[in-house]
Amino acid sequence: MQIPEPPAALICTADEIFDRAAVARDIARAVAETEANDGLRAAVVRILAAAQKSGRTAIEKGFLEHPFDARPMTRAYTWLTDCLVGTAHHVAITHLHPLAT
Repeated sequence: MQIPEPPAALICTADEIFDRAAVARDIARAVAETEANDGLRAAVVRILAAAQKSGRTAIEKGFLEHPFDARPMTRAYTWLTDCLVGTAHHVAITHLHPLAT
């Protein structure tokens, strides 16, 4: 997937915010089990929504433990957003609308 390396000094670990390996595995399973683009799109939306919820929960927990670490919390939210957008983009260009070559 096209996700950059995580920034330094997040409020919790990058994998707690967005488990890249688990999301990639879940998407690969959805690609293998789904034939139509509509079904794949719906599956990916569910996978990313669950990852977003999990990431937000991890960030919230980290912030509760370190309430004065606003900058690492902000980095964590931007990291989560980068991961979600990068994953959606990867699925779109790789599986839903690949370029014909």
